[in-house]
Amino acid sequence: MMFKWYTCSIDFAYAFVQASLKEPVWIHLPRGFRSRSGGKTCLKLLKSLDGLAEAPRLWYLHLFKALLADGFLHSALDPCLLMKEDIIIIFYVDDAGIMAKNKGIVDAFLDRLIAQGFDLTREGSFSAFLGIQYEERVDGTISLTQKGLITKIIEATQMADCNPNWTPALKTALGMDPDGLPMKETWSYRTVVGNKIGLRSD
Repeated sequence: MMFKWYTCSIDFAYAFVQASLKEPVWIHLPRGFRSRSGGKTCLKLLKSLDGLAEAPRLWYLHLFKALLADGFLHSALDPCLLMKEDIIIIFYVDDAGIMAKNKGIVDAFLDRLIAQGFDLTREGSFSAFLGIQYEERVDGTISLTQKGLITKIIEATQMADCNPNWTPALKTALGMDPDGLPMKETWSYRTVVGNKIGLRSD
């Protein structure tokens, strides 16, 4: 990136609890609690909780309603990427990365969120976000790498000792090893796919 913008990462504390429920939800008493009415007591939730099927959606609507009212617009490429004049924000559930022309713009934006009741923690400039490492160079530009994520995938697939190749493509048919036998992995395919699309570095 060539703009030399100020960066900041934030974390929303207990994000799902910050969103209100749209419909009544009743739950049994948690384990360890006893009811004076002989076990006939239930609780009505006032806020969304982790584990509710609708919790992520309610948090998304709660947060983005405030951002759209503040003048942000969704990117056509990613609904969790929002832009507004001289500030860009990317969200992943309760984590957010912010880039702006200067620190004052970020400070003003976070003050507006806090004034609306959002509970958040400011974690300083970028160092890592969703498996991507951010390194600010001396000239102010930013380098993006995924060394940590790539290393985890290599270790999960037991390829740490493999021979690197600039064009790692085999001429043999997929699914067969050099002896012509069906290929059998000793690692979890599901885990590797999960690493590629959602593994976090923290």
